[in-house]
Amino acid sequence: MRNAMRLAGLSLLVLGMSVLANEKPPADFQQAMKENGATLQKLGKDVEGKDFDAVAAGAATLKKNFGGPVGKYFTDKKMEDALKQCTAAFQAADTLEKAAQAKNEMQVASRCARGQEPL
Repeated sequence: MRNAMRLAGLSLLVLGMSVLANEKPPADFQQAMKENGATLQKLGKDVEGKDFDAVAAGAATLKKNFGGPVGKYFTDKKMEDALKQCTAAFQAADTLEKAAQAKNEMQVASRCARGQEPL
């Protein structure tokens, strides 16, 4: 749960950096960030409920968005710090997805409880 909140904070930071650029981000970026927010809310509940299939699906959604429109936006804008955070979020989601696919309750729960990666 802590990791889900950590990723939510990271998502807000990434979105905040785009707002600071004083220009409206493209629609695909905005949609990806909205989807990330909804996914993170659901992901926290899925982790607590030990719904590993839903956790894996949520992590895959985050990977798709951070590896797609969000990462592209920060690459195109040459926002290195934001891109590093985006890459870290992608890697965290990948780790969580693998743990959930393996139905490794210990890895998912322990990482969430200690506030470590993946989320």
